[in-house]
Amino acid sequence: MALKNQIARFEVKISSIPIKQRELLNIERNLEVNQKMYSFLLQKKAENTIARAGIVPQSKIIESALSLGIVKPNKTKITYTFIGIGFLISLLIVFIRISFYETVETLDELKQKTALTILGEVMYADSFANVDKAINEDPRSAVTESFRTLRTNLQFMNNTDNNCQVYLLTSNHPSEGKTFCAVNIGALLAKGGRKVLILELDLHKPRVYKALGLSNEKPGITSILVGKGKPEDYIIHTEVENLDVLLSGTAAPNASELILSKNMKEIIDFGKSNYDYIIIDTPPVSLISDAIVMMQIADVNIFVLNTKYPFRDSLNSAQDIFKTHNPRNFCLVLNSVKKVKSNYYYRKYGASYKAYSDIKS
Repeated sequence: MALKNQIARFEVKISSIPIKQRELLNIERNLEVNQKMYSFLLQKKAENTIARAGIVPQSKIIESALSLGIVKPNKTKITYTFIGIGFLISLLIVFIRISFYETVETLDELKQKTALTILGEVMYADSFANVDKAINEDPRSAVTESFRTLRTNLQFMNNTDNNCQVYLLTSNHPSEGKTFCAVNIGALLAKGGRKVLILELDLHKPRVYKALGLSNEKPGITSILVGKGKPEDYIIHTEVENLDVLLSGTAAPNASELILSKNMKEIIDFGKSNYDYIIIDTPPVSLISDAIVMMQIADVNIFVLNTKYPFRDSLNSAQDIFKTHNPRNFCLVLNSVKKVKSNYYYRKYGASYKAYSDIKS
């Protein structure tokens, strides 16, 4: 109550002040506020000026940037770089191939690589890739003609007054075509009116029966070698006239020892007494030594090379066999020769033969 009375007294005193004086007091008060604000702003401006003056730039622009277009990526440089890398990789591949995987593709190339006797070449044909009896499939083909050439060369190599001829075929590695050559040489000799016996003496992995479309479940050479039967008991007549075969028969765990059996002579003597030619198919010499043992009884020993495989190991193996064992009439056959790599006659033989046949008909 006393406070309210005091406020009332002050209000009375203020209201007693003249209006002019009150307005002057208001103006003075606003002026004082503005002066303080102005002084504050001047102080901040001075501080900012001092702060800006204390900043020293660390770099200096010497020259303004110029627009030069696209700098990266440099497509031309990248293109030539990768062309160069590809060229170097190609040279490396060629070097590795020449050093480790060099092949012989023609008979002339083989003649340049070795001084061993070369019996001939066997042509390659896609249509006979899975057919071992090539001469029965197409007697007009270059493959058949190449086997005829081999037959002629064989007859000149060891012509001993019509005695039975024993031809042995082997290779350095599997799948080089020794069985293919053995079957087709035998079939071609049989078609010439001679009695031929093929001995499947690759007792470890026989393939002659597959080539002739026969079953290998019956007893055969292994049974004869262990004394269970005579050669005439297991002779199989094939669909080719005059061509017989003596299959390997039941698999034996000691196949290499069986080759040394005295009964082997009985098989060979039987063949010589009843046939004009004996064709012996043996295992690869790089894996098993059976072929080297059998070379002692062969009249002509044929070592098969294949153009699809590196020739260096195979050729070295053949030369080592010739120098170490000096087998009788040791010769080479180059298998799977492409027509475009062979001579002109083979490339045109099929067409010429067909044209000649058309004229006769």
